[in-house]
Amino acid sequence: MIFAYQEVIKFINQMKIEINDDYLDVIMCQLLKDSISLVQKEIERLQNKKKLSKVEKIDLYDCYKNLEALDRVHNYYGGNLK
Repeated sequence: MIFAYQEVIKFINQMKIEINDDYLDVIMCQLLKDSISLVQKEIERLQNKKKLSKVEKIDLYDCYKNLEALDRVHNYYGGNLK
């Protein structure tokens, strides 16, 4: 089984895929939307806790900063969060 897996990895590493800029923008927007969703869920989880530890407060702050940055990059790629 390991041998077959290694052969698949070797094959994948040899592949070359060409993607035009428009399709790349679509991929980037979707990846960013997924990341935004995950960060929003983490913010919600932390906000729903009755008491946050010091580390969790830092995490929540970081989540807000990351969400802001992800939103800006998403908008740059032409995404629409509405």
